[in-house]
Amino acid sequence: MYSNAADESDQNSGVIALGTLYDYSISSRLDLIFDYQIQFVEENSGKRNSHLKTGLEFEFRDDFSLDFTLYIDRVAQSITPTRSLPPESNDYRLILSLGYDF
Repeated sequence: MYSNAADESDQNSGVIALGTLYDYSISSRLDLIFDYQIQFVEENSGKRNSHLKTGLEFEFRDDFSLDFTLYIDRVAQSITPTRSLPPESNDYRLILSLGYDF
């Protein structure tokens, strides 16, 4: 059960979504990625939700790549369950990944 809406399990909300993607090749082996999305929703759905993905993709061998990616998610007004502490508005993740193309 949630404190700011009568029935959160069956919630409907209109949305306006905007986004941008920027993919730039710094060199033949290094790429910069910037992907940002924002959603404007009703107040009981968080009001404004943002998602950012940015990072570097490095191809260091023929089929191997190394990615450094930062994700930032933000909800302007977090929905708080009753008898619980409110969640953080911001969520950060830094990911290092190794890829192989075959």
